[in-house]
Amino acid sequence: MSTITNNMSHIEVKEECLTIISPLANIPLFEFHRQRLAKQGYTLTSKILKHRFEMVDENGVMTNLIDGQSYYAATYTRQM
Repeated sequence: MSTITNNMSHIEVKEECLTIISPLANIPLFEFHRQRLAKQGYTLTSKILKHRFEMVDENGVMTNLIDGQSYYAATYTRQM
């Protein structure tokens, strides 16, 4: 769930994201169908592309996740 605030209004956006990663490009889409995510209200948010995952802590220290390898990722969202 996200909350968006600006000077004029306070809007609460109830949204859930699910990201599926795989070394193969077709697996995130296959899992979308296998897990019946469309019936659960999920839609694809962006293209399925290769990503490298990094975590940055509050001190600005970066750590490569998943051994620094790149994986195909698909992010799906649904309104809550």
